[in-house]
Amino acid sequence: MWEVLFFIIYTVMLRRGHTCYRKLYIYGFGSLHPKLHQIDDPDFIGCWEEEDQAVLFFHQPKDDLVTELSKRLGLSLEVTGESDYQDWGTRRRLAPFLVGGRWFVPCWQNWSRPEPTIRYDPSVVFGSGAHPTTRMCLEALARIWEMAPVSTMADLGCGVGLISLLAGHLGAEKVLAVDRNPLCVEVCRANVERNALGKQIMVKLADVLEAELPWRDITVANLYRGLLLELFRRPWFWNGRYYILSGFVPSMEEEIKEGLKKAGCKILWREQQEGWVLLVGEKK
Repeated sequence: MWEVLFFIIYTVMLRRGHTCYRKLYIYGFGSLHPKLHQIDDPDFIGCWEEEDQAVLFFHQPKDDLVTELSKRLGLSLEVTGESDYQDWGTRRRLAPFLVGGRWFVPCWQNWSRPEPTIRYDPSVVFGSGAHPTTRMCLEALARIWEMAPVSTMADLGCGVGLISLLAGHLGAEKVLAVDRNPLCVEVCRANVERNALGKQIMVKLADVLEAELPWRDITVANLYRGLLLELFRRPWFWNGRYYILSGFVPSMEEEIKEGLKKAGCKILWREQQEGWVLLVGEKK
């Protein structure tokens, strides 16, 4: 379980004078506690929660602090480790990339090009732009915008928030970014503020299955197969026009296509990168 959890996470928060990520010092607990999000230390990056487990990230080793914390809170410290940031998660070096006429640039990168730029802190959560599903969703959103500019969007499982940031940059009036993980919400909100898009983008801490979304022009759901199929059973999920769906592999594709067709959606196009699939549907 810990190996799977460590692969999923890919972003943290830069705080208090830290300008980039070099080493990650990692401490995993077998249970959750609200005070794990309230650590007052200049090297604290954030706390990731997954089911009943919590993982702390620091810029420097904090063995004494974490040992004292675990005793005081009555928690069991189950895993410790360290990693170079560039080897973390998807094991790719982050670099600026261009989608929809906008450059996506990590906040520590020196950058002086004149084109529109979205600066972001990828932290240790999913959605940094390195994974093919995130990149395909961004490209699909830009392509839909060229077809017909839209005003409202929902980003389910927003992670870092890049998809929502692109929608805001393109001119969406209302964007709802939803994630159930507190660290994802914290990272996404910080990136929204960094790009001065707070009037357009609202970030919400919630289970995507309970989002009860109003009508919107675009719904983006870059989620695993089981969660997508659960969403398909919610009538409110189909209260929109365009659907950008990813997070599944070719062997799961027919189930997703069938769900789109049952809801009355026409499949506009399909993309595949590095074994991952994206489908774009339109409901008339």
